[in-house]
Amino acid sequence: MKTKLGRRVIVSIVAVLLLLSSSGVILTLEGNDLTLLWDSLAEEDYQRAFELAMAQGQVNPVYFLLAYYLPFISFNSSDQIRQVKWELYAGRIDDKAIQAFEKDLDEYAAKEPCVYKLAKAILLFNEYEDEAAGIKLVQQSLAERKTVLGYYLDYCFTGNVESCKQAAILSDRPAYLNQLVLILDYNEKWERGQEPDKDKYVTELEKLLASDDYYFDIWDYHNFIQMGLGEKWISASGPSGPNHEPFFGALCAVTAWDSFRRFAPRHQILFTLAVAGPGGQNTWDGEQLLCYIDEETLTTYAPIVKMIRIYENFHAYQYEEVYRLADELLAMEIADPFYFFYFYDLAYEYEMFFFAGYYPDQTMIDKAVRIYEKAYELAPPDSAYWQGAVLLGKGRSQYYAKQYQDSLETLTEVLEMSDDPVSYIFICLDYYALGDRENGAVWEQKVRQTFVNNENTLRDFERLLSAVKE
Repeated sequence: MKTKLGRRVIVSIVAVLLLLSSSGVILTLEGNDLTLLWDSLAEEDYQRAFELAMAQGQVNPVYFLLAYYLPFISFNSSDQIRQVKWELYAGRIDDKAIQAFEKDLDEYAAKEPCVYKLAKAILLFNEYEDEAAGIKLVQQSLAERKTVLGYYLDYCFTGNVESCKQAAILSDRPAYLNQLVLILDYNEKWERGQEPDKDKYVTELEKLLASDDYYFDIWDYHNFIQMGLGEKWISASGPSGPNHEPFFGALCAVTAWDSFRRFAPRHQILFTLAVAGPGGQNTWDGEQLLCYIDEETLTTYAPIVKMIRIYENFHAYQYEEVYRLADELLAMEIADPFYFFYFYDLAYEYEMFFFAGYYPDQTMIDKAVRIYEKAYELAPPDSAYWQGAVLLGKGRSQYYAKQYQDSLETLTEVLEMSDDPVSYIFICLDYYALGDRENGAVWEQKVRQTFVNNENTLRDFERLLSAVKE
């Protein structure tokens, strides 16, 4: 966590093609709302402050930087953390944005010196790269007033685990902080050559997963499995699956845990997805866990159950069943935005099985297009970034599905939201595929200029271009 945010995100070419997009202007806050934002921080109402900072981030991306820290200390879901991470990554923070943020600080936050110092510290540490000055301001703020945000920033900037623990003690919604403290403690045992006490961590996980008020993502649940097994990830990994991802294999004896029955319903179903889905792919244990979940929960989370079965069939190479289950999933009446990321990730699974060559069947990519369409219906309505990211996936899948005109229209819509450079690649390919070599050449030149310093992207582009120019 001590590393600057800008260094945290390392994106492979596939991830870039999947996710790179820029935020647009969707919602502005009036002065009264900015006052409310800074008042919320002063009152330590971090959830309200997070929502207001995310809205203002659509105008000034520096507010995404402020928002980044808040869902960790007022935890509702890992979805919020994932959303702000990519909003921040895509946001273009320049000198003008920083100056506007500092002006807001002077106008709205100066009356609250502790909050002012913390916000200024975030700016100094991350944007001005003055770590010492940022840490000094955080510690000055804590000397004046002990706040959850102050302690959490001290942990992020210095690596002081005691500050993380103190933040967890003071927080009203400390689930993520409690998880982090557990992981830090667990890792420390391994670093010292001590075998962790599995019973201790299982007991703590039972407490953490007893509440339905929040939920984690797949990778968090993988961490919990590791802690419950008392194993390092590397020693608990089995043979790779169709995506070359590790899985827990026979070591994943979670069906023997009495703990699972003590988890809150939503944790039970998402824990099962983590076991049977991407990165877990333990079908047998996944099916056993489903047997322990009551019918009401299975009905409530029927789309997730369907997705579990889809992933299981991917792992078993049963592609006709993968197609059938996708149709059943898409026939469900689903309007809850809770399912957005699950559809988004699933769409990419279908797309990847096509373009990565695992199963390059036309029906596979057609399903990807339809699942992206469903993800778009559920995308955050105030986020140009996530709407654009889904449309980029859809447009890319339409290209692979040989729906060139539809792909061109979809990607043009992406560009109307933001100047997304990855869209250039597939717009170029679409034009060539449609026989419009003049426009294809224009966009080809634009791609080469944009990615002149990115050899990996240009290498993939050359491969795609040679195929469409044949």
